[in-house]
Amino acid sequence: MLENQLIDDFGPKFREFVSRVGGTVQTIQKEPARPGPDLLLQAEIRGTPITLIAEAKSVGEPRYVRQAADQLRDYAARFPGAYPIVVSSFISPQTAEMLRSRGIGYFDMQGNVLIDFGSLFINVSGKTNRNPVQKTLKSLFADKSSRISRVLLTSPEKSWAVQDLSVEAGVSIGLTSRVKQRLVDFELIPETKGGIKLSKPGELLDQWSKAYNYEKNEITKYYSQSQPAEIEKRVASFAASSGTPYQLTMFSGAAKVAPFVRYNFAAFYFSGSMRELERELAISPTTSGANVWVFRPFDEGVYYGMQKRDGISVASSVQLYLDLINYKGRGEEQATAIRERILRY
Repeated sequence: MLENQLIDDFGPKFREFVSRVGGTVQTIQKEPARPGPDLLLQAEIRGTPITLIAEAKSVGEPRYVRQAADQLRDYAARFPGAYPIVVSSFISPQTAEMLRSRGIGYFDMQGNVLIDFGSLFINVSGKTNRNPVQKTLKSLFADKSSRISRVLLTSPEKSWAVQDLSVEAGVSIGLTSRVKQRLVDFELIPETKGGIKLSKPGELLDQWSKAYNYEKNEITKYYSQSQPAEIEKRVASFAASSGTPYQLTMFSGAAKVAPFVRYNFAAFYFSGSMRELERELAISPTTSGANVWVFRPFDEGVYYGMQKRDGISVASSVQLYLDLINYKGRGEEQATAIRERILRY
């Protein structure tokens, strides 16, 4: 949505909202001064007269909204007593908190609102972005794009040149540059001409974990008469002899790097012949009582950062965290242990 269109759409939507909460909008003036805010509004809400100055940003990422907040601060002296708000297509919870901490309100086209002026307090939150056209933070976690996040989160202290990062992640320079810009837009890396280095690795991991589900992989469940520990040793031996990529994940992998909870099924990524694997491990597909989970990776990037423990390949600590955090059977507890003991961000 272009900013001019956003401003045009905002007027009727804001009038409707103010009416619903017991008020009226008297005037909406575009560009009341130059330089100056995009909008000057006069309203009365619940018996309280209020003047608002608004800056519109069609892109709601933190970087652009922060720019709008800085502009409103500069304009405030010219409109004494006015309450500043940012208008956007969508204000994320993280961006909302940033504005709140600066004493600035917001109104987005999905229905999220903050007006905190004197005795007047209106807060509507939790409305999700229904606009499929607008790019969101999730674009960082598409199959190929996520490889870049893997590299950065595996070595959060390292600074990367774009070309080196693209080679390390196994993606094009063009994609790396686009992901870099998205990271800048969300203020996860600083906007500099230097290398690419995460400034908020914990926030990137949090956002990725919200967008990720281990079921994104193709998972086949089996029953075996052997115990999980025995299955893990046998798959390691078979994969080594056949040169097949594999790695333990879920609780099987966690038990090797940061054991915290007991588990009753073996889980591993495997990229070889499933028929040969079934024969070698003597496992049978089942719909109930499974004690072997075989993951077919949605992207080969899941193998990045693989670690060795007792001669067995284990998924990176980042991948273990992602696979476990949304698993309801004590997965969150185990994922938290990995984050606290190993990742530490």
